[in-house]
Amino acid sequence: MSWLFKPEPKIVNREDALPGRAEPILDPRPHAVLGTPITGPWKEGQKSLLIAIGCFWGAEKVFWETPGVESTSVGYAGGT
Repeated sequence: MSWLFKPEPKIVNREDALPGRAEPILDPRPHAVLGTPITGPWKEGQKSLLIAIGCFWGAEKVFWETPGVESTSVGYAGGT
């Protein structure tokens, strides 16, 4: 039960955070399961939704099976 006594997580100060970048790290390929684009181009009228969730790789599968979901992508949001 030592987790009860650990300090609460805090967001890193801007001056202590790693610098961001304007360009993607990798050249995105089509979604490995759905075969759809991960970064577009998007269909007219299509919208995106950002969801914060615990173990995102396991939870992502729920969205693969959700009607209307065209693509998914998981990762850390980071930032300050």
